[in-house]
Amino acid sequence: MKTILYLQSPNVTNCSRLKITGAQQRLLPAGFNLRRVTVERCSLAELKSLLEFWDAQGLIVDCRGHRPPISGSGLPDIPVVYLDMARKFESPQRLSITYDIRATCHLAAQELLTLECAAYGYAGYGPGVPWSAERRRIFKKALRLNGHEPRTFDLDPSGVRPSTFYSRLSAWLQNLPKPCGVLAADDAYALHVHSAAQNLGLRIPTDVAILGVDDESSSLATPGISSIRLDFQEAGRLAAELLLEKLAHPGSSPTSRHFGPVQVLRRGSTRKLRQTRGDFTDILERIRKEATAGVSAAEVASWLPGSRRLAEIRFREATGHSILEEIAAARIDRAKVLLVSTDSPIGEIADRCGYRTANAFRDAFKSVTGMAPREWRTRPTR
Repeated sequence: MKTILYLQSPNVTNCSRLKITGAQQRLLPAGFNLRRVTVERCSLAELKSLLEFWDAQGLIVDCRGHRPPISGSGLPDIPVVYLDMARKFESPQRLSITYDIRATCHLAAQELLTLECAAYGYAGYGPGVPWSAERRRIFKKALRLNGHEPRTFDLDPSGVRPSTFYSRLSAWLQNLPKPCGVLAADDAYALHVHSAAQNLGLRIPTDVAILGVDDESSSLATPGISSIRLDFQEAGRLAAELLLEKLAHPGSSPTSRHFGPVQVLRRGSTRKLRQTRGDFTDILERIRKEATAGVSAAEVASWLPGSRRLAEIRFREATGHSILEEIAAARIDRAKVLLVSTDSPIGEIADRCGYRTANAFRDAFKSVTGMAPREWRTRPTR
């Protein structure tokens, strides 16, 4: 079987997996095998050797929204497709797949505008990250078109101490008129905004509604952050399609194609609760405050009128999950905040979040995030 090499970052995310799945779905029926290599472990000379070793017919380079990590110069004469490349680096000489940033930002603006907030904001990495700066520009333009002047926060968390970053982000959030709707540059940044809002005691989404981009579901489901899902599987398929076309017609001119957003995945950070009887917003806020003190599902049920079974039914109807799941999520959310904003030992954080033992905390944390608490604390910020 003929081989296509796929160059990617070693930090494999759900987005990365979807791109690879899309590429494989197109390449395998055409008789091509997709073999992955990582950027850090592969210099240009090593990549050239790998291409020759596998007798690769082509190369897909996953740029992850950034500048291409390599250029085609110095490589064997094979087609190279740059996947998920920032539009800033598009060129008539490159085969490239970029995402429709305008459609994404317009969808984000539409989603937040339906909440009818007093103010809107954008939080991102700043001018040093091209795709973040471009999202900021288009989102601001869309809000201005609808009569709002969004406020922005630009700071790359990898460039400053965590305490400095959270201090500045918290000050920005505190000064936004409430209720406010915030678009974060991506899901990782949305988690930062969520943590800062919780530390300030702000109610989500009553005071601050938060929307991310990419839908890295494994990290968003517990804190309940809404996100825009981009069609990364289609992006991978388009990259493979473009490469196959170039192999079939070597003399054709390079071209670009684009992929866009699929939908908004609505979770707690932007949800409007379906009010039946009672104020579930206040109930959720009370759970958030008392979860780490050991509140039980039975106690929460007692805050609602009627039997426990009826309380559980009404709670699930309003939130989409059980009381126990809400309590567990609140504990994990608090643990995430403490892990990144303090130097407290893991055992102390376990105790402060309502776990009887450090081992119980580690097991619960890993089952939700896929990481041990110490790994979460030291993970890259993006």
